[in-house]
This record gives sequence, C-alpha cells and structure tokens, in this order.
Amino acid sequence: MQSYSSPWPLSAGHGVLEILQKHYPNMKVVFEKTPNIFVFGIRKILKYALKSNLISKKGDVIFGWGGDLCLYSWLFGKLLRKKRLYFSQNLIIRSDGKHDGLKNRIRYLLYKKALHSKNFMTTVNAPQLVDFYAEMFSCNKNRFVVTYDNRATDLDEQNEKAENIGEPYVFAGGVAGRDVDTFVKVVKLLPQINFKCVFPKNMLISGMEELKNLEVFSDIPEKEFYRIMNGATICCIPLKSKAPCGLYTMQHAVLTGLPIVSTDTWSMRTIISDDNCGYLLPMGDAKAMAEKVSLLMDNEDLRNTVIANAKKNFSKFEPHNVGKQLCDVIDGFVKEQNFAH
Repeated sequence: MQSYSSPWPLSAGHGVLEILQKHYPNMKVVFEKTPNIFVFGIRKILKYALKSNLISKKGDVIFGWGGDLCLYSWLFGKLLRKKRLYFSQNLIIRSDGKHDGLKNRIRYLLYKKALHSKNFMTTVNAPQLVDFYAEMFSCNKNRFVVTYDNRATDLDEQNEKAENIGEPYVFAGGVAGRDVDTFVKVVKLLPQINFKCVFPKNMLISGMEELKNLEVFSDIPEKEFYRIMNGATICCIPLKSKAPCGLYTMQHAVLTGLPIVSTDTWSMRTIISDDNCGYLLPMGDAKAMAEKVSLLMDNEDLRNTVIANAKKNFSKFEPHNVGKQLCDVIDGFVKEQNFAH
C-alpha cells in the first residue's frame, strides 16, 4: 500500500518497488492512480486500509509505504479479526499528542496499541530512533527495525540543479519540524548574504518580510518550490525536532549539489555523516550555523568538496540497497511470526 495517489505505484520510490516485486512475485499493489501526486486524507486512508485487508488472505504481509495507512490497516484487521502481519515503513511521530490536539493524541494511542501487538512492526531511519520510540511508546525495541528512507534518488526535472542567475543565495524551506525562529536569526547575523525561503504563511514570524537580505515565498506550487531551491548556492534549514523531518528536502539538496547546513539530529546524520559531507549544528545554535553558511559561501572549492563527499555517502539511499533492506526485514518478520506459532 502507498499513502498517496500517483501516476504509477511507488512513484517516489519506483526503484524500490522493482526490488520488492522481484523478491515477492505475487505482491499486489494497493494505490490510487491519478495524474498528480496527492497525499491521502483520512477518508482515503480508511478506504485503502480496509481494502488491503479484504483483498489479502490469512498470513499475508500488508506493507505500508509511508504515512499512517498501515496503522489503520492494522486497526481494521483488529476489528475484523483478520490474521495478517502489518509492516509499516518509516515511523514519524513527534510526541504523545497530549499538547497537540485530539487528532494527534488519537494517532499516538493507536500506534501505542499497535506496537504492543505481535503482528505490527515499523521501520525507523536511524539507530537512535529505536530507543527514542521504544521509550515514547513503552514498548519492546524489537517492534522497530532500522532501514534507510528512500525518497529522492533519481535526478529528474524536479531535482536537477538550476543555473545560478543573479546573486548567490541560501535556501530554506519546507514544513515538518522547521525552526523558523533560528533561521531568521541566521539571516540577521549575515546581512551581506542573500536568502530565499519557502514556508507556509502560518509559519512565518513577525518581521521576516522586512529583512532586506531575505526573500519570502509562501504557499506556492511544488514545482516553484524546487525551482527556487535548485537555484540556490547553499541549503540551510534549521530543525526543532529529534523525530525525522527534513530528509526529503535534504536528499534533494544532495542530488542537486547544494551543501547542507542544518541541525544535528539522528536522521540527518544518515545523510551528513560528518563535517566532510556538510555541517550539522546543535539545535537552536544560529551563530554556529551562520559561521558555516559564511564559510561555504566564501569558498567554492569547499562547497564542491563537501557536496562530492555527500554524494558518495548517498549510496545507502539507492533503490536497490533500500529494497534489499526491506526484503530482509520483512522476511525476518515473517520468520519470527512463523516461529512463534
């Protein structure tokens, strides 16, 4: 199952799909075919979560590609007393939802219930997240397995480097876990450097549009987002969450040849393994980020070296590597369940 509609199955990871189909020749793909990519709302999630249970048979593995679709499939399986195994790819949840509204609270409680059952497992994209989520949900660490997250491994129109026209600039953008306050502090510390950012209007803070070295964009089409990003010289996106966030954008940054300055989180370390590949600084440390941005902007040779090293490190995200990891862990999950019975 995939948690979005698209022109073809696993359009954001079709190389991984090929590996899975080769390993599991009887695999059925549950998705909604549309000309464009749209993330599922709750109605579509429930529709396809139910469908996956109805078209599968006893003992089958229901594999969810991203999002919460597999969680709701597990819920339907529980309600309908279906004997299935549920394997979800890339858990992303940032809190227990107590202070984030009813929707997030319900989501947290459902994950907690699922992770305490024997027939539900999920991947995480960094080793440290195993302990992080096991503590968050008070569950066994064996409910999580580490695999790398594949989202942006093919160069196409969307992530090809654009020719720099005009003054060099630093790019920031996105939604999940973005630390706009720290980003603005970086901009203020570097009045001699131009910045462009793309954030939703509800994330903007007072005074941003008054900064002479910052151009602000909001609520623009995805194609325009990547046009602005691809024309940048450096990608600087501070984060404010230990949970996975920013990886899709950062993977695009590596592919398009943009040196990264960001926040040191467990997931980000899978992309920027050390200072040879980019710079990850402590959360909220605007001064240190500004120093690295300035260093990169002033040194083209350093930028080229950093991005070359980041691309070498990127092989772990290639489709055949991610696909093989997924096949191995799914096989292990099935073996574990068969042994238990």
